[in-house]
Amino acid sequence: MNFSLSSSDIVESIFGKYKLLMERSPQKAITRLILTIGALTSKRTPDLVRQAMETVKMEAVEKWFGKYVGESARSIRQKAFA
Repeated sequence: MNFSLSSSDIVESIFGKYKLLMERSPQKAITRLILTIGALTSKRTPDLVRQAMETVKMEAVEKWFGKYVGESARSIRQKAFA
């Protein structure tokens, strides 16, 4: 069976894996776990993971997340009621 990159089966599989990760998270909203989708769709090796962790700074992740995802409802509530 051939699949195109836009096949709904592939998209559903990726989001199914993401949902499984979300079930383990205390927050039931889109969080930084959204970045795991890239990891779920690529071949991971210990060397690649180490290289990524040594190369990508948390500041860059925070900036990307703020730009493309924004604050969660929980974060907004915490600020409002702090």
